[in-house]
Amino acid sequence: MVDVARFTHGPRSRMLPSAWFLVGIICLSGMFGGCSEGNCEPEGELFAEASGLGTIALDEEAVYWTARASSPENRAGQVWRKAKSGGEPELLYQGERDPIFDLPVLAVDATHVYWLERCGTRLGDVCAEVRRVPKAGGPSQLLVRDDVYAFAVDGGRLFFSTSKERNTAPEVPTAGSKGTLWSMPKDGSGTPVALVTELEKLRDVALDDTHVYFVADRGLEEGSEGREAWVSRLPKAGGPVETVVWADGYPGHLVLTEQAMVLTSGTVLYRANRGDAMPVFLKQVEGRVEDFAVSGDTVYFGDEGDYEDAMLSDDPKYVCGAIRSMSLEEKVVKTFSQGQVRPHSLMTDGTMLYWASGSTDSAVTTLRRSRL
Repeated sequence: MVDVARFTHGPRSRMLPSAWFLVGIICLSGMFGGCSEGNCEPEGELFAEASGLGTIALDEEAVYWTARASSPENRAGQVWRKAKSGGEPELLYQGERDPIFDLPVLAVDATHVYWLERCGTRLGDVCAEVRRVPKAGGPSQLLVRDDVYAFAVDGGRLFFSTSKERNTAPEVPTAGSKGTLWSMPKDGSGTPVALVTELEKLRDVALDDTHVYFVADRGLEEGSEGREAWVSRLPKAGGPVETVVWADGYPGHLVLTEQAMVLTSGTVLYRANRGDAMPVFLKQVEGRVEDFAVSGDTVYFGDEGDYEDAMLSDDPKYVCGAIRSMSLEEKVVKTFSQGQVRPHSLMTDGTMLYWASGSTDSAVTTLRRSRL
């Protein structure tokens, strides 16, 4: 069984609200669809709206997300919840600082919601706190304050990686930095225990029923022509480390299914069946390659369109993006939902796909869903 609490990933920068003014300048309909009068018209049921929605997590009953307070005088981070069956969103947490609006770093278990929050207000700060709040409401609890990059929750344990990788491009060396994989009681009652140390460019963490997996970089070995991202694992209780998958490029995001692993390295999606050390190339992705979700034998990912060109060009253009789907076996790409504005934070419960999509005329982000 896949635990929803393990859908937690390392950070990546989000678009700032001040950049939205470029989005609706020109919308080239006909290429990606979902455009009207220069604006993108996202498909999919509108589930919620938020200011700067950054991260989504799911359990059987509800959808959770991080956002920013909408007041210009208060942009502090928030955690929200809304029942899948409908109703009004419920504010679970109001912070005093910005949370980390990057790759999904939000998780849930049976009783609590967990997230990452900046230690301070400086944008480039790599220090982050793991916090949690009861689903039923109540005060938040600080669990870890360190250079936390990613975490996952399972059973009674919190597993997390610490490194200087946040705000650092994968190809840039992080001088004097070695990553560490840790484990501690998820209720904060015990001291963290180092499981693996001295890891290069340590990033993502994922769990299955018996093992904790992590993504790091093997570095430049003598005689090699490039770097290798590798996936290793060890028993949750500690023990020997074994490398199970490696791929050319740089370490990224990892999702486990019962039959396979889906891994990003650079801007490439790979699949590796359990027991296969060499992954299979799936697709070169433009945009946020890490923002993908897997259901059964299908991977869903966001296609940003020409957003980057619009940001950099003297004659900015914008092409509405889309959610794409691809069979892990056949590798045939299909369009799942059109008209999206920089779609991100894809999550699925096996029945519905949830994602965040921006707006061409404001800083409001929409949370949308569609049946698989």
